[in-house]
Amino acid sequence: MNKKILILGSSSFVATGLYKKMIAHGFEVDCFSRGKENKIGDSIYGDVFKLNENGFLKTAYDYIINFIVIKDGDETKNIAYIKNLISFCEKVKAAQLLHFSSIMVYSNNEVFINENTPIEKNTFKKGYGANKIASDAYLESLEALPFQLSFIRPSYVLSEDREAPFIKKLPLGFSLLKGHKKAIMPIVKRSSIHDAIVAIIRLNVSQRIYLFLPNGNATKYQYAKETNNKRIITMPKCLVLGSAKLFAKIGILPSSFYVRIEGMFIESKYDSTLTENTLQLKF
Repeated sequence: MNKKILILGSSSFVATGLYKKMIAHGFEVDCFSRGKENKIGDSIYGDVFKLNENGFLKTAYDYIINFIVIKDGDETKNIAYIKNLISFCEKVKAAQLLHFSSIMVYSNNEVFINENTPIEKNTFKKGYGANKIASDAYLESLEALPFQLSFIRPSYVLSEDREAPFIKKLPLGFSLLKGHKKAIMPIVKRSSIHDAIVAIIRLNVSQRIYLFLPNGNATKYQYAKETNNKRIITMPKCLVLGSAKLFAKIGILPSSFYVRIEGMFIESKYDSTLTENTLQLKF
């Protein structure tokens, strides 16, 4: 029997192209995006806070893949969406919810991160990072759900048409690296994420946490060199981070802004061996 799958947030950058790949593997797939309630082919539109009331969605799904985050909302609004999502999963008797998170839920100061590393609970992060942490913390607090809940935490996602945000092109062939030479930034290809999602469903596995990232612990500097950036200017960690810490301490710099600066110099080591072994693939 074909697996019935619902992709929530199918028009997002990370989800783009996933529908075609899943159809090619013989799955029955619906796509959902925000908009006026409607259905065009396998694409369904509606209010993300009224999934239970959308008449175009099926009454049963095997897998629900959630890419949706309320980017223009705060933590409270994102948790409200998650509550609606949980209720919908229960209504359609989903077997598994694959919830897309991010490695931003981990502290900037973690030395080593794998599938067993706890998320950051008390954070000064704002915006996207804060919303992801709040949503994950709420989901982790839930007990005895009638379906399998899995968190998918990818590193920074790139495709051929997306440039790395930590490299700033300058005149005369120079590039500014937002970080120092040792700053680690694991990068995962969007196509690799899609392959991993297909593997979860095809292999019928139910791991609690998946880390979608390569194990090489490549630095931003290495990536810049590999992408034809010849004249690379790096930021001095001690000077930039030290100044930011001082300004935050005396109240000139908001703590949330300091955390953003701190994030440019992360040296955490990542290990996704458990995920790769479970899914029988390499990122």
